[in-house]
Amino acid sequence: MTMRLRNALSLSIVALFSLLFSLFSLTAARAVATTTCDKDAWQCTEWGACSGESRTRACAMVNDCPNVETPKPAEREACVIGAKGCTSDTWSCEDWQACDARGGQHRDCRMTIDCDGVQTVKPVTDRPCPTLQCDQPDMRDRLSCRLKLEPAGLDREDQIRYMPELCRPMAVKAEQDACVALERSLEPCRKKPLFDDRIACARGVIALEGDLKEKVVACKEMDEPAKGECLADLRKKVYDLVRFRLGDLKDRAAGLLNAGAPFEVVVDVAVAVEENRITFTNATTQDGRVTAVKGVRAAWQTFLLHSKPYLR
Repeated sequence: MTMRLRNALSLSIVALFSLLFSLFSLTAARAVATTTCDKDAWQCTEWGACSGESRTRACAMVNDCPNVETPKPAEREACVIGAKGCTSDTWSCEDWQACDARGGQHRDCRMTIDCDGVQTVKPVTDRPCPTLQCDQPDMRDRLSCRLKLEPAGLDREDQIRYMPELCRPMAVKAEQDACVALERSLEPCRKKPLFDDRIACARGVIALEGDLKEKVVACKEMDEPAKGECLADLRKKVYDLVRFRLGDLKDRAAGLLNAGAPFEVVVDVAVAVEENRITFTNATTQDGRVTAVKGVRAAWQTFLLHSKPYLR
């Protein structure tokens, strides 16, 4: 590799890094915790003993979801007292309901025969979702699905299978595994409330702390082949931080849902961010990477334009 090309590559690292941190106007994107609900939450006591031909329980609302009217669960049901000498209660359970936004499933079970003097363990009525909720073939559908989940639901999805959109298209398993490992290691950084803390955390995970220009100079002072290896490693770390920085905008947009940002507008920017992160990864030229960064910039500006009238 010629000295001119080597210098151009080292300069391109700094140039791309500087471009990234100057492209975005983030003043409207304060972090807001995303919480959604689609039904009121009721909590009921266990059913009492069978008396005559019925039994009762008490139910109270523990979370009143705005603009939603969820019927109060039944507080009385029919039952049958078991014949003398029966040895176990009989329970009847409905099918498991669809997984909810918290990543759980519920079913209702009721005792149909109450055996006098016997306490039969009630069947399990709540369990974690056994399968993914957001594994649709289309990226937009997957992202839309994940945006509707609460933090517990997202955690459950990732417990079942952690596969970020950035890593999903990778055909070489070793590359995909490395991508997944890096993205997973960056998850704690994404959860920090302040932008500067998120970036500092990501720099630490990626091992890109300190002054970038000084790192480039230090690499260039080495002899070959160490110089080339040092610059290549530095370039990779910068690209990793760029991808994290782009993904942070998607998280910020999702955080504004509860502040009034229109759902489909948030989905639009989420898709644009993920598509351009993939484009950035696959780019083979500096121009291609810059184009991907600018694509996210344009999507972010569109998001702000369409969201500002609704933000509270």
